[in-house]
Amino acid sequence: MVEVKFFTKVNSFNYITFFCLQDSIFLISNDTTLVFFRITTPENSDISCIVIFLVSPDILMTSLTKLQCFCFDNFFLSSKDSVDLPVIFSIDLTMITSVMKKLNLLFFYLLLEK
Repeated sequence: MVEVKFFTKVNSFNYITFFCLQDSIFLISNDTTLVFFRITTPENSDISCIVIFLVSPDILMTSLTKLQCFCFDNFFLSSKDSVDLPVIFSIDLTMITSVMKKLNLLFFYLLLEK
């Protein structure tokens, strides 16, 4: 079992909130996992945005299978909108654990306003 931590950041001049509903989760190798992220727009503006996804350590990318994700999709949200976005994934930890003694898996999501 391994812990995955989720981090989010917003690159915007508006007061957009963007966060994972779970700070972290514990995974078992090859189990399918579901997490949700929430984006909320301010009262006074509509936004267009995109979310970029990064992982650490980068060796994780070879073992990660994303079944559903909102990353790299363009979003348009109206004023006062709030949306929950799912990410469904699995990770084959066997290759990673043979390379690394201790597993600290980090998922980074960056929201960019267009």
